[in-house]
Amino acid sequence: MTLIEIESVSKVYDLGEVQVRALDDVSLPSNTGNSCPSWVRQVSGKSTLMNILGCLDQPSDGRYFLEGVDVAYGQGQTGGIGTRR
Repeated sequence: MTLIEIESVSKVYDLGEVQVRALDDVSLPSNTGNSCPSWVRQVSGKSTLMNILGCLDQPSDGRYFLEGVDVAYGQGQTGGIGTRR
């Protein structure tokens, strides 16, 4: 089982008349074997991604699996992280 896997995660901050897209369709495939993908060093949104991975923020879209549990809340779901431990 993969510890962390994200699929098509996006995060958009709505600032009234302006929407800021901090992450746009980011995925971390489970089969690369790399601990730090090369795009992490090149793109903006790293802090936003870390907040989502730490369950401090929710993605606007996409799925986030932590030890196989889908913890990307979205769609009004409560996620599984709080009930796991």
